[in-house]
Parts: sequence; C-alpha cells; structure tokens
Amino acid sequence: GWALLRLFADPLQQAAFIVAAAVLFFAWRTTRYLLATAGITVFVLLALNQVGNGYGLIVPRLLDTLAGSALAGLAVWLILPSWNSPRMPALAAASLRAQSRYLTRILQQYGIAGRDDNLAYRIARRDAHNADAALSGALAASLREPRRVRGDVGAATRVVVLTHTLLNYLSALGAHRDAQLRDDDTACAAADVLHDALDGVAQALETRTPLIDPASARADETD
Repeated sequence: GWALLRLFADPLQQAAFIVAAAVLFFAWRTTRYLLATAGITVFVLLALNQVGNGYGLIVPRLLDTLAGSALAGLAVWLILPSWNSPRMPALAAASLRAQSRYLTRILQQYGIAGRDDNLAYRIARRDAHNADAALSGALAASLREPRRVRGDVGAATRVVVLTHTLLNYLSALGAHRDAQLRDDDTACAAADVLHDALDGVAQALETRTPLIDPASARADETD
C-alpha cells in the first residue's frame, strides 16, 4: 500500500487500484486469506487517501495486524490446539467398532433374511464408511502438522491401510448376502473371534494400553 501511494499519486490512478483491490478481496476472501487481506489493506489505504492522508493509517494498521497475529498465534499454540495426530487412536478405535457393527449386520442376513438393505444395515454400512473416511482424513491432515505433535506417522499409516482393507473385505462380504448361504459353526466361531479382536484392539487404542496377544493369554491361563 505504501508503495502504491508513492508510485501513483494521481487520484484517478489510485481509484483504479481501489476497484481492483476490492475485486480481489471479494474473489479471495473465502479461499486465499493472505491475498484477500492484502487486497482489503490496499483498498483501505488508497480509499482513505482519497479524502485525507493515507500514510497516517499505515503504522496503526501495521501494529494492529502484528498484535492480532501474535494473539491468534498464541491462542492456537497454547489455548485451542486442534491437532489431528493425538486424535488418531480414538478415530481408529471408532472405525474398528463401526466395522464390527457392520459385520454383525452382514452376518445377520446370511442364511436368514438374505439381501435386505434395511435401515439398520444401511446405518451400519454408512457409519463404517464415514468412520474410515474420518480416519483417512485425519491422517492426511496430520502429515501437515509440526513434527513435535505428529507422532508415529508410519504406524498410523499402517493402521489406516489395515482398517481400509478390512472395510473392503466387509463390503465384499456384504455384496454376497444370500439366504441360501448357511452360516455354519465354523463361520460363526470365526465371526466371534473377529468381533472380539476388533473390540480388543479398539479398547487398547482408546485406553492407550498394550494389546494382549490372545495366544499368550491362553498360554498363561494354561500355566
């Protein structure tokens, strides 16, 4: 703004820049905050210079901008941090629990009702996909966060890949629902094991505790 005031002293030239700055502000106010702020600053300086002294506004606006930026930075840093990395375990647990419910709804239609996209089934399917999308989005956002809060990105990536793969398998299982396909004891036992495993992993993620290996637990009980 100071440079435009110095280079273009003619009021008509400044009026042209005022129009251009206003257009840029309204075009970028929701997408490019930095450019929109520059546009409105130029607009205010040149518009005030049309009726008074635009130079007198430079120092107060500069100081106000620096003070506001400092306050906003401190608030984001100390008071209202919204990092995605610390939320990853809870989001992963929510995704696993949603997939466990989705599996329950799928198995209820094998050998009983067959393919029936009832409300309960559609809700479980939607919740599973929404939870998986939330987990993937949080991982993508956490990759842009500072290293001090990012955590183990490699482990988070592996968890996202595994949950996404599991959801793909569940979707394939749901696509083959058929009343003529009977669920035998082996399939039911495998489903129970999978339910317990998903719930156990989800609980370990929520409580931030190490996951107990079922084989080791059975060995300890035997001893």
